[in-house]
Amino acid sequence: MKNLIVVFVLFKVFFLSGQSLQHPIIWTTNAEKSEVLSKIDNYDWAKSIVAKAKAAIESKVNTHLTNPVSILNTIPALASDDNLSESQATTNGAHSKVLNYASYAAMVYHITEEEKYAQFAADILWYYIEQLAPRNPSNTAMSGSHFYDPRSDMRSLRLLMILW
Repeated sequence: MKNLIVVFVLFKVFFLSGQSLQHPIIWTTNAEKSEVLSKIDNYDWAKSIVAKAKAAIESKVNTHLTNPVSILNTIPALASDDNLSESQATTNGAHSKVLNYASYAAMVYHITEEEKYAQFAADILWYYIEQLAPRNPSNTAMSGSHFYDPRSDMRSLRLLMILW
């Protein structure tokens, strides 16, 4: 749990400190959590969204419990100087896939408070932090898209906006 707190503090400091909006943006705030939980309890469509998110990650999260590097081994290496155009980039999809797993796990953790989901998401984020921290902006890109945003495929956003 201590590592999880450190990861989230570092994430906030490094990636969110320059933004003025209240976070989380895509997720719900803690004040809104009871309303989301109520929707999940009372509506089949809301239960279905959570079930689908959980189904997408459950086997990966359970494998992560006994083999924490298994998901990390699926992340493509970041080029040391990646100045490709997005049309030339070939690993955006793989980064997006892993970061979406982290997003789903964070959502499931927020709803269930089961730490295995938080640890899974935190370990993925920590991997990226360790890879990106020693770099500088002139050579920091993931497959041609500077600071690649996994929300660009909008799957996580669609799932969560429906609940909210």
